[in-house]
Amino acid sequence: MKFTEIDWVSACASFGIDKNLLKLREGPCPICGGTKRFRFTNRTRCGDWFCNQCRGGNGFTLIKQVTNQTDADIYKQLKKLFGLSEGLGALREYQKVDVELTPEESARNCAKLRKVIRGTKRLSLMQDDPVSLYMGHRVLGCDLTKLSKYVRYHPSLEYWEVGDDDKYRMTGLHPAMVLKVVDGKGDPVTLHRTYLTKDGRKALVEEPKMQMSGKRKLRGAAVRLFEHPTSRVLGICEGAENGWGIATAYRYEMSVWSMLNAGNLAIADIPREKFDTVIIFGDNDPYVPRLGYRPGEHAARMAYQKLKKDGFEGRPGFRFFSPNIT
Repeated sequence: MKFTEIDWVSACASFGIDKNLLKLREGPCPICGGTKRFRFTNRTRCGDWFCNQCRGGNGFTLIKQVTNQTDADIYKQLKKLFGLSEGLGALREYQKVDVELTPEESARNCAKLRKVIRGTKRLSLMQDDPVSLYMGHRVLGCDLTKLSKYVRYHPSLEYWEVGDDDKYRMTGLHPAMVLKVVDGKGDPVTLHRTYLTKDGRKALVEEPKMQMSGKRKLRGAAVRLFEHPTSRVLGICEGAENGWGIATAYRYEMSVWSMLNAGNLAIADIPREKFDTVIIFGDNDPYVPRLGYRPGEHAARMAYQKLKKDGFEGRPGFRFFSPNIT
């Protein structure tokens, strides 16, 4: 048997990983916890998975990160269970974390993205649409006219859920905040959706915040929440709501971009020609014993090191991130 022929659900379960977590449906990560950050896709038949905090990998890397066993010990047990005909050398070929989309997958995703964005509109000048109400609820005293063109409103967006049979079903239509995610050059990558009620609260659905599959992987792409016309200072953070709070707290005197999650914050794609200084606002996450660090702070430190190499002056943000970054 070859590695692509392994039943990776059974294989992971044999190493003590809960089978209920090994589904396409979003759920807790067996590595770092959480509630809705992990998906087991198995898209290349190698036990593929993705986590907003831990990035992603295949069945072998999942087993390794959960159990901390050596490559040799994991292979020995897999060989015993499945009668593998490949050795460790072949196994390492399957340990690539960032599997690129095929042209067909990218084209399908782009068609879905176009359908959603065509149904969106700019926020109401009256500030009475659900998105304006939602952002106003989240950040009291904010100036909603400062929100960028990348923050859009969809009046009736389809909501899909994955059932226990791993099949998608459309369960309703809801107003939604649709965020345009672009790379460092400003080219579109994907969309992020937050489903809302008409009065600007999160919709009562299982997962009100969801990122769409993009034309490629994020690789540091961001939502440009607020763009200052002349400032050479940029603030970056994870969530859009935190970002809007930061923009308001700084009285809109610098641009602010949302990187969406910790893994993407760590590899932020910031154009050097636009900014000189980047202020990093890491989430104040709890310590994760299995990882040995706080994910938000760890991602901010990684971003600091990357941006320093890229020639930026990096600074910590208030309270979101420990000031001891050097």
